[in-house]
Amino acid sequence: MIKEKSGRRNHYHLAPGTHLRHDLERGVRVADFVAMVSGADETNGARATPSRAKS
Repeated sequence: MIKEKSGRRNHYHLAPGTHLRHDLERGVRVADFVAMVSGADETNGARATPSRAKS
């Protein structure tokens, strides 16, 4: 994460090519993690839609 200060405000940007910092997740790239939690498909950037259970 990159922090920029603009006056009294802070702006944060993700650095997708970097890796997570925690010891257990060091091998995971930020871009892969964001894609996983957002439901995006890595191949084309499309958002995956969850399937709905039939009642």
